[in-house]
Amino acid sequence: MNENLTTNPEELQSTFSDPQAETTEKAEQTAQPSEVADKNAEEGENIPAKIASPAVVTATPPSPPLPPDGKSKRGCWSILWWCLKAMVRHWRITFFVLLVALIGYGAMVAYRTLTNSNDAVEKPIEQSPEEIVRLQAIGQWEFLSVESEELVERHYSGLMSERDLVCIYRGTLRIGVDMRKLPTDWVEMQGRNAILPLPQPSLLDEDFLDESRTTVFFEQGVFRPEERDAMRTEAKDKMKKRAITAENLSIARRNAEAQFQKLFLAMGYEDVVVEFESSTPTETN
Repeated sequence: MNENLTTNPEELQSTFSDPQAETTEKAEQTAQPSEVADKNAEEGENIPAKIASPAVVTATPPSPPLPPDGKSKRGCWSILWWCLKAMVRHWRITFFVLLVALIGYGAMVAYRTLTNSNDAVEKPIEQSPEEIVRLQAIGQWEFLSVESEELVERHYSGLMSERDLVCIYRGTLRIGVDMRKLPTDWVEMQGRNAILPLPQPSLLDEDFLDESRTTVFFEQGVFRPEERDAMRTEAKDKMKKRAITAENLSIARRNAEAQFQKLFLAMGYEDVVVEFESSTPTETN
């Protein structure tokens, strides 16, 4: 027993020191990976680490563009203001540039007018006989129509009886020119001008009474056909005097002149002159 108890103190110290050494070794082993990791991090090496849980990423919509702050507008106005100041400052150069532009524009306009006038050579218009024939085929060309009505009455008294007849006659008088009475060479052409000699407008149709519109206002007794014809003739004479006046003939001439000028200008003539014959006795009266 004493032998076992009396042991060497060095052995006791070694026995007590062995567990402490194991713990220090384990601490050194656990600390060594951290040191290695620090060294690797300092040297820039990639160290495998534990994979973290994936983070949820939410997509944010793109922000709308911001409105312009007015810098571009201010820049444009500043450029314009600078140009104006430069033009005012160098007014001689500005005046010279404007003068050159005006001269160039005037030269261009003059060149265009000269070229157009040279291209439009005055060539006489060849009037074919067929066109003249078509104009004459128009026949009676009416330039004015006058509505008229006249009252004619007859009163006869005899020993045995009395006869009375009152009628109202109506009709339309047409005033114009009969193209069929014109000669074939009635159009005088002078280059691009035309001279049209025309007769005076006159009554186109003598049978202008409208029998369907004649109204018998009052009738008593018997009237013979020749008496009725005499009343119609009297009504026609009164209508002519009322319708064919100097004023109406002047209106017909103006209408004829306008119609003929419009027609011949459409054919290509530049100037159309309408000449009427001397006035008729009816117009002077």
